[in-house]
Amino acid sequence: MSIVEAVLFPIIWVMTQVLEAVHGVTGSYGLAIIVLSFLVSLALTPLAAISRRAEQREKALNDAMRPGLEEAKAKYKGEKRFNAIEKVYKAHNYHPIMALRSLSGLALQIPFLIAALLLLLDYQPLQGAAFLVIPDLGERDRLIRLGELSVNLLPFLMVAASLLDAWANPLIGREAAVRFAILAVGLFLLVYGLPAAVVLYWTCNNVWSLARTLLRRR
Repeated sequence: MSIVEAVLFPIIWVMTQVLEAVHGVTGSYGLAIIVLSFLVSLALTPLAAISRRAEQREKALNDAMRPGLEEAKAKYKGEKRFNAIEKVYKAHNYHPIMALRSLSGLALQIPFLIAALLLLLDYQPLQGAAFLVIPDLGERDRLIRLGELSVNLLPFLMVAASLLDAWANPLIGREAAVRFAILAVGLFLLVYGLPAAVVLYWTCNNVWSLARTLLRRR
């Protein structure tokens, strides 16, 4: 057992019990993964609220600095522009690294995403288990066929839900949205070759997050 597995063992154990309990009721590991994702997202709602407040502070600070930054960029070039921008930052007690606060919501989910990865990556009961159009949850989905070439569909759906969530969130500014998009592409490359069960779980996480964002907008 690795150090990461040892640290996350309590989370993995609870997730395993929930997965098997739901499977015992539904008889479907696909449905069990979806329900597990929903219950974890529900449990993380208080952490999501903390993240939302951080996003609100970040947006308010960016709105306050925007006039000064736009003026600095319009009037100066080179070192003078750099110094003028730094002056604006200093006046608002701001440092660019503080922009990472807008990604705090994702950071809070990382232990649970890793726990799901460790649970579902080589979970023996998933081998050969079909769900809807997915022939085998223990393998890549290969849902798009281009002649002899197969393309995984679930990673595209996962990234699409993530980008829609960022686009629909009024608290995420343009700069944060760009960082979010880069991170989403990185996650796409990370999960593309993973079993369908793992990507299904992460996709559902993004769908629940998008649903919360849309409900807040309403």
